[in-house]
Amino acid sequence: NDEDFDFRGTSRKEYENEFYKRVCSEIIDGYLYLGGDLVAKDAEVFENIGITHVINCAADYSDDYHKDKGVIYKSYHLKDHVAEDIACCFYDAIKFMSDCRSQGGKLYVHCVQGISRSATICIAYMILTEGITYNEGHKRVKDRRACANPNLKFIQQLMWFEKRLQDQNFLSLTTVNPRIFNLMAIKTTILRESSACLLYTSPSP
Repeated sequence: NDEDFDFRGTSRKEYENEFYKRVCSEIIDGYLYLGGDLVAKDAEVFENIGITHVINCAADYSDDYHKDKGVIYKSYHLKDHVAEDIACCFYDAIKFMSDCRSQGGKLYVHCVQGISRSATICIAYMILTEGITYNEGHKRVKDRRACANPNLKFIQQLMWFEKRLQDQNFLSLTTVNPRIFNLMAIKTTILRESSACLLYTSPSP
């Protein structure tokens, strides 16, 4: 389709992906940011935003660039591949994200391009902490970062994660993993802090 290409023959998707390599996308206002390796290297961006924590989803490719400056890292050696079990990181990543938020920090989640692995982690966080569906989470991330596009296997794992947490028929057939008590405590803390912010936080100047 001619509408999918610019005058030089470059697909719009390729152009979009190239553009977003240099963009730090704010997913949750004042807290959660998503992007790629180029932004992960940029000390000036980190300083301007006030990034305190980083989830590095592509540790085989990206270093923990600002660890010596006091930035706190959680790094995963994940591949953007249909054989990758990214869901095994969900609980650990969400705990790290929740700790960052409770401390008033700002979190940058990245992979190489900020398209698949890092977007998946952000969506998983919202599915658990906000009780939303995969489709709702995907739309919210996509609205803030148009190139976000988890691979099909990651989508399947996110939808399964949603079902495990929210489908009552599914829950009635399974035993409760002890980790769920810790996760529910995280969710309760976040909701309590959010309510407190609404009551006591003054608007930004």
